[in-house]
Amino acid sequence: RKYETPGLDKLTRSHFIERAIDRGAATIIAIQLWRADHNGNWPVSLADLTPEYLPGVPIDPMSAEGKPLKYKTDAAGRHIIYCVSPDSVDRGGVEPPLTPASRVDPKDSSDFVFLVEPARAVRGN
Repeated sequence: RKYETPGLDKLTRSHFIERAIDRGAATIIAIQLWRADHNGNWPVSLADLTPEYLPGVPIDPMSAEGKPLKYKTDAAGRHIIYCVSPDSVDRGGVEPPLTPASRVDPKDSSDFVFLVEPARAVRGN
Protein backbone atom coordinates (compact mmCIF):
# COMPACT_ATOMS: atom_id res chain seq x y z
CA ARG A 1 0.00 0.00 0.00
CA LYS A 2 1.32 3.45 -0.97
CA TYR A 3 0.87 6.33 1.45
CA GLU A 4 0.70 9.94 0.33
CA THR A 5 2.77 12.35 2.42
CA PRO A 6 2.43 15.82 0.88
CA GLY A 7 3.45 17.48 4.16
CA LEU A 8 6.68 15.48 4.29
CA ASP A 9 7.96 17.01 1.03
CA LYS A 10 7.36 20.51 2.40
CA LEU A 11 9.01 19.62 5.72
CA THR A 12 12.03 18.10 3.98
CA ARG A 13 12.44 21.15 1.72
CA SER A 14 12.15 23.46 4.73
CA HIS A 15 14.84 21.46 6.56
CA PHE A 16 17.33 21.79 3.71
CA ILE A 17 16.53 25.46 3.19
CA GLU A 18 17.12 26.15 6.90
CA ARG A 19 20.44 24.29 6.74
CA ALA A 20 21.44 26.35 3.69
CA ILE A 21 20.60 29.59 5.50
CA ASP A 22 22.55 28.53 8.61
CA ARG A 23 25.61 27.53 6.59
CA GLY A 24 25.43 30.63 4.41
CA ALA A 25 25.19 32.90 7.46
CA ALA A 26 28.12 31.17 9.22
CA THR A 27 30.20 31.48 6.04
CA ILE A 28 29.38 35.17 5.65
CA ILE A 29 30.45 35.81 9.25
CA ALA A 30 33.68 33.86 8.66
CA ILE A 31 34.39 35.91 5.51
CA GLN A 32 33.86 39.18 7.38
CA LEU A 33 36.17 38.06 10.21
CA TRP A 34 38.80 36.98 7.67
CA ARG A 35 38.53 40.35 5.93
CA ALA A 36 38.93 42.20 9.24
CA ASP A 37 42.18 40.30 9.82
CA HIS A 38 43.44 40.79 6.23
CA ASN A 39 43.14 44.56 5.66
CA GLY A 40 39.71 44.32 4.05
CA ASN A 41 40.83 41.93 1.31
CA TRP A 42 38.49 39.20 0.15
CA PRO A 43 39.42 35.52 0.49
CA VAL A 44 40.23 33.85 -2.82
CA SER A 45 38.26 30.73 -1.87
CA LEU A 46 36.30 29.36 1.07
CA ALA A 47 39.27 27.11 1.82
CA ASP A 48 41.11 30.29 2.95
CA LEU A 49 38.70 30.39 5.91
CA THR A 50 39.76 27.01 7.28
CA PRO A 51 40.63 26.08 9.93
CA GLU A 52 40.87 29.46 11.69
CA TYR A 53 37.38 30.77 10.87
CA LEU A 54 35.54 27.59 9.88
CA PRO A 55 36.44 23.97 10.74
CA GLY A 56 35.92 23.07 7.08
CA VAL A 57 34.22 24.40 3.98
CA PRO A 58 30.49 23.94 4.64
CA ILE A 59 28.69 21.30 2.59
CA ASP A 60 25.92 22.50 0.30
CA PRO A 61 22.75 20.88 1.70
CA MET A 62 21.10 21.13 -1.73
CA SER A 63 23.87 19.16 -3.44
CA ALA A 64 22.94 15.53 -4.00
CA GLU A 65 26.68 14.72 -4.18
CA GLY A 66 27.57 16.47 -0.91
CA LYS A 67 29.70 19.14 -2.58
CA PRO A 68 30.75 22.28 -0.69
CA LEU A 69 29.09 25.68 -0.87
CA LYS A 70 30.22 27.74 -3.85
CA TYR A 71 31.89 31.17 -3.58
CA LYS A 72 32.65 33.58 -6.40
CA THR A 73 32.59 37.14 -7.64
CA ASP A 74 29.71 37.57 -10.07
CA ALA A 75 29.60 39.65 -13.28
CA ALA A 76 28.52 42.73 -11.28
CA GLY A 77 31.58 42.43 -9.01
CA ARG A 78 29.55 41.20 -6.02
CA HIS A 79 30.91 38.45 -3.78
CA ILE A 80 28.39 35.65 -3.44
CA ILE A 81 28.04 32.30 -1.73
CA TYR A 82 25.53 29.91 -3.19
CA CYS A 83 23.93 26.52 -2.96
CA VAL A 84 22.88 24.70 -6.08
CA SER A 85 19.23 24.83 -7.06
CA PRO A 86 16.68 22.55 -5.37
CA ASP A 87 17.04 20.11 -8.29
CA SER A 88 20.80 19.80 -7.45
CA VAL A 89 21.88 21.49 -10.69
CA ASP A 90 24.66 24.09 -10.41
CA ARG A 91 23.61 27.11 -12.48
CA GLY A 92 26.61 29.21 -11.50
CA GLY A 93 24.96 31.36 -8.85
CA VAL A 94 21.84 32.41 -10.75
CA GLU A 95 19.61 34.33 -8.36
CA PRO A 96 15.90 33.67 -8.04
CA PRO A 97 13.66 36.57 -9.04
CA LEU A 98 12.41 38.78 -6.22
CA THR A 99 8.69 38.37 -5.77
CA PRO A 100 6.26 39.20 -2.96
CA ALA A 101 6.01 35.43 -2.41
CA SER A 102 8.67 33.26 -0.81
CA ARG A 103 12.20 33.97 -2.03
CA VAL A 104 12.85 30.23 -2.19
CA ASP A 105 10.44 28.47 -4.50
CA PRO A 106 11.09 24.72 -4.58
CA LYS A 107 9.91 24.65 -8.20
CA ASP A 108 12.38 27.39 -9.10
CA SER A 109 15.43 26.33 -11.09
CA SER A 110 17.65 29.07 -9.66
CA ASP A 111 20.51 28.61 -7.24
CA PHE A 112 20.10 29.67 -3.60
CA VAL A 113 22.32 32.80 -3.43
CA PHE A 114 23.75 34.77 -0.49
CA LEU A 115 25.22 38.21 -1.16
CA VAL A 116 28.31 38.92 0.96
CA GLU A 117 28.15 42.65 1.47
CA PRO A 118 31.18 44.62 2.58
CA ALA A 119 31.10 45.24 6.33
CA ARG A 120 30.01 48.75 7.25
CA ALA A 121 31.52 50.88 9.97
CA VAL A 122 29.29 51.28 13.02
CA ARG A 123 28.93 54.79 14.36
CA GLY A 124 28.86 55.40 18.10
CA ASN A 125 26.02 57.39 19.64
